[in-house]
Amino acid sequence: MLGSVVRTAARNGRLAALLAATPAGHALARRHLGLGNDEALPIARALADTERLVALEPLRHRSRTGSEVAAAAEGYRRLLAGLSEAGVEGTELSVRLSALSADADPGAAARAQLAGICTVAAELGHRVNLDPEGPRGARLGLDLAADLHREFGSLGVTLAAHLHRAELEAQRFSELGMRVRLVRLSVHPVPDAAHTDTGAVDLAYVRCLRTLMEGPATPVVATHDPRLLAIGADLVRRHGRGVGDQEFLLDHRMHPVDRRRLTAAGLLVRTNLSFGEDWSGYLARRLAEEPSGLAELPRGLVRTAGTGTGPGQ
Repeated sequence: MLGSVVRTAARNGRLAALLAATPAGHALARRHLGLGNDEALPIARALADTERLVALEPLRHRSRTGSEVAAAAEGYRRLLAGLSEAGVEGTELSVRLSALSADADPGAAARAQLAGICTVAAELGHRVNLDPEGPRGARLGLDLAADLHREFGSLGVTLAAHLHRAELEAQRFSELGMRVRLVRLSVHPVPDAAHTDTGAVDLAYVRCLRTLMEGPATPVVATHDPRLLAIGADLVRRHGRGVGDQEFLLDHRMHPVDRRRLTAAGLLVRTNLSFGEDWSGYLARRLAEEPSGLAELPRGLVRTAGTGTGPGQ
């Protein structure tokens, strides 16, 4: 019951707002993310020293002006350069389309910014994954990823299984042979375009994953749900996927047992470092996927998230 209430609060944005506005939310972020902008590169370097593959996910807010877009694009390019200067190789950088466009409909300018970031990544031996969410949903971003993949073959894309069109997109990206980071939920609420029932989301996730495993795509299993991780591992075995033909993406500081089990089974595991200003939306999605984390929050805050009241209301 409690998990259902919080999933609803995560979908409508209330949980993210409460996490950002309360000390308990900030404390939870420090425990589960624990990363500031100045900590990401040293931790990436330390992980690389232990032969772990790394993905960086800067949690940027949506850009609303041209100057914010330019600053975001420059920030992504500096981060790529910083990785190489630190001696970290083969990193995957997650780029938010909403940070590269100040308009509701991302157009040629956003495409040019993303292409510039992909160019720098390729030159430095890294690769880019596009988070396609925008103020009007993910469809325009998914179309952009498919288009730009023709120019940058290493470009990957995040696909949220709860979207009604996720299975069609999984088929499209599979036919293109793209790398697809399959997540359960979008970071921010998606109105009228997504499954809301947990069981329906899980079934959609498995259908999308099967489609990706059966085709020439490179599936990235990006979830911490132990059942879905087990299904992903089984599908890898069934389809004879090699080490370079699949990945499992697990967040830093979370689920070390799952990480060890997957690695011991010969599966490729990449560590995701999430950090930055939009941490509350990201953490809300994580709590929606794993309600066990709610035990670390005061009961009053959880009740507030479910009732729609908040600080100062």
